[in-house]
Parts: sequence; C-alpha cells; structure tokens
Amino acid sequence: MFSLMADRIQQLAIERGYRCNISRIVQKPSDWNRSPQPQWMIYVKPQCVAYVGGSREDRNELVPRRCRFQPVEFERNEWVWCLTTEMGTLVTRRNGKVAILGNCGRGFRLHPGKQNCLVLDFGGNVLRHGPVDAIEIEKRDDRGDGTAPAKQCPECRSVIAAGYARCPDCGYEFPPPDRKRHDEKATSAGILSGQVTDVEYEVRDIAWSVHQKRDAPDDAPRSMRVDYRLDLDHWQSEFICFEHTGYARQKAVLWWKGRSHDPVPDTAKQAVELAEVGAVAHTEKITVRSIAGERYDRIVGYQLGEMPEPSPIWEDVDLEEVPF
Repeated sequence: MFSLMADRIQQLAIERGYRCNISRIVQKPSDWNRSPQPQWMIYVKPQCVAYVGGSREDRNELVPRRCRFQPVEFERNEWVWCLTTEMGTLVTRRNGKVAILGNCGRGFRLHPGKQNCLVLDFGGNVLRHGPVDAIEIEKRDDRGDGTAPAKQCPECRSVIAAGYARCPDCGYEFPPPDRKRHDEKATSAGILSGQVTDVEYEVRDIAWSVHQKRDAPDDAPRSMRVDYRLDLDHWQSEFICFEHTGYARQKAVLWWKGRSHDPVPDTAKQAVELAEVGAVAHTEKITVRSIAGERYDRIVGYQLGEMPEPSPIWEDVDLEEVPF
C-alpha cells in the first residue's frame, strides 16, 4: 500500500515537472522494534533537467557537483519503466529514479519491417566513450590532492572558489558561462563496434619526415612519415617502411612505384629527400577508413596526380641497371 502511494506521488511530481526519487529503507531490528517495516523516502526537487557527464546548469554558490557517466550493477530479471511520450522520448525508472531519455535505445530492438536505424551524435559521445556496444569509461582519481579551482572577482579583486555565481564579498554577479550545447554537425563515427566508415578528403598539404619509434634503439629501422593536411587542424598520417624487410618492404616498394619513376630508395632519409624535390606524384585526394572501436584510422584509397619524370640526379645513370 505504501509503495503504491509512493509510486503515485512520484508520478504526480514527474508530470508537474519536479524531480522525484524514491528510496526504500529497511532498518535493522532493535530491542524496541524486532520486526521493523520498510519505509519509503520521497525526495522532491523543482528541477526539470539534469546533465550527466558535465557541470550542472543550475549553478549555486557552492562548487557545482559533477555527474559521472559510469556503469552500474544490474540484475537481468529486474523490472524497469519504459513509457513513450508525445515528443518521442522515453520515461524510464530504475531503482526509484526517473529519467526522460532519447529513444536511441530503440535502435537495438529488432523489428521485422525495419532494417536501418539513424543515430545522430551531435555531442561527440561515440568519439569520447566508444561505440555503444563497447563503451570505455575513463577512470578518474578521486583522492582530491589537486588545488581547488579559483577565480578573481573583477570588482573587488577577491579570490573566490570557481563555483561561485555571486561574489560573497561585494555581490558581483558573474555572467553565465558560454557553453556550446552540442556540435552543429553530427559525427560520422560508427555507432556500433566494427562499423566501417569511409570518407574521402581533399589533400591540402603534405609533409614528409623521417620517423623512428619511441624508445627504439639507434640501429632500429626507420620509416618515412607522410602527413596529409585535410583541414585547418586535421592531419592524417601514414608510414612507409623502406628500411624494413618482408611484407612491410614490399608494401613500400609498391607504394613508391605507383608514384615515381625513380628507383625505390633504400632508406627513409633518401625517400624524404626525393619526395621533397618532387620525385613522387602529388596526392590529390585520400580515402580514410574509420572502424568503430579502433583507435587509429587508416588510408585505404588515393587519387594521384600525374607521375613526374625521373629526378635530374639520374641523368648520368642508366636506370635499367638500377634495381627497382
């Protein structure tokens, strides 16, 4: 009876725009109450929106608390609410807590007449947390050994906690932070792990350099690093292994022969010097493949310009006698 009353009160509060949580409390038996009955505590607060994984919108004079996105324990046979609203969102309740969510979860429910699901991620959550079926959550250090954030009041020059919305000394009202709600364009990253996305980019600039692995010995084979600038601050790299053996060397030979009439270099330094003087064809476009769940993207296609003539350094050399 009391649990039903608590449910009805929670429903009433949610419909009126209040945040309402229910917790069930069972006290331990004592001398004066050997069979305690469970009690239901109802917490009601005038709050319509709660942000998960960021700072709260309703700032107060204390340092704002931050919610965290993290997994929780669950039982496979537990019951949850799942109701649809007129706006297409879902009203869910779990462990006495109610949340109104988007209907992205319905993409996992198979339907005989539907094959595709469109998910627009404007917040970059897939890039930050990984695919929805392989979420990776960054562990944080809660020891609190760092220095508390602070700011200076522009009126009285008092140094106060960063969470204050009003200066406690002079009453100056700080302007609300200019937060960007979400990106203007949805990310193209795959929602499910293993999902392949190919995007073609126009190459705006190319940089050549000799690359050596970190902490590698001095005699370790090096490679030629090619950096393609695709946008103002967007670069895509690839590594051509001229000094390696086996399959890596074979790939480097094929890469060079597809772009240059010059002999295949033996070292990464030779390859960089030849590339910088124009011995290889210009790469006009590249196709970058992203696989959801994998850390690095890779180049899977090229659109090359006209292949240049052999470099002047080979004018006095019979190229037929030079191994390719």
